[in-house]
Amino acid sequence: MNNNTNIIEDFLMHNPDDETRKFIELCGDFLDEVHNTLEKKGWTQAELAQRMGKSPAEVSRMINGMQNVTFRTIAKLSVALEEDIILTKTKAMKIYGKVSSPAIHICDKIDRIESFPEYNQAVEKGSLKIVFKKSA
Repeated sequence: MNNNTNIIEDFLMHNPDDETRKFIELCGDFLDEVHNTLEKKGWTQAELAQRMGKSPAEVSRMINGMQNVTFRTIAKLSVALEEDIILTKTKAMKIYGKVSSPAIHICDKIDRIESFPEYNQAVEKGSLKIVFKKSA
């Protein structure tokens, strides 16, 4: 590996296809979501492992990208975390109603909609806030 790149950049240099890039993006999104949820709840990986009935080492591999996960594992994670880990566009529409594209920012907290003056609408569900342009 080149000393000027990280492991992901090195992998992408040797595997530059769109499918590989999408795979890396989805993995990163999934792992970020799990870690953000753990942080928000103030839970450790050991607590998550206990809730899932798994060993701490297995959960560590799972949520640090060292092991592929199945839909069954994602379901088990969602139940243990008491939150959805994956939110599809269709499900988001059912939960939040009509949302115009493009959504500019989805995160656990946005203090003020004024942070995005060109986007004039926000929908909240629990700690999630989606800020978007209002339909004409």
